[in-house]
Amino acid sequence: MTLPNALGFILCGTLAIGCGDSNTGGTGGTGGGQSVNNCPDVCSVITSCTGQSTESCMEQCEGDLMQATEFSAACRAAVNDLTACVGGLSCEQLDAWFEEVPADSYPCIAEEIAVEEC
Repeated sequence: MTLPNALGFILCGTLAIGCGDSNTGGTGGTGGGQSVNNCPDVCSVITSCTGQSTESCMEQCEGDLMQATEFSAACRAAVNDLTACVGGLSCEQLDAWFEEVPADSYPCIAEEIAVEEC
């Protein structure tokens, strides 16, 4: 699974608007439990920073979690950890995450790498 597939709601929604993120640790999705869902948190940040509708963000986020679950519980946990991390960002941090600045330590980089490895 690639990051664009796993987090299409963030990349597509954010690219069009131009908002980015920062690393907060992403502890909300740990454990791989399918009942954990950080979509409300990440969508709160995305909608406030980009103007994307909550409904479209939630649909995409929940779809991404379902897709990740099809790969494995570990992939779902990785996607959920990334959404937890992004969900804790300010708009400025969201921009940094989206732009991958700085390249070696942008926000949520560890969580993004974990998703890319699924």
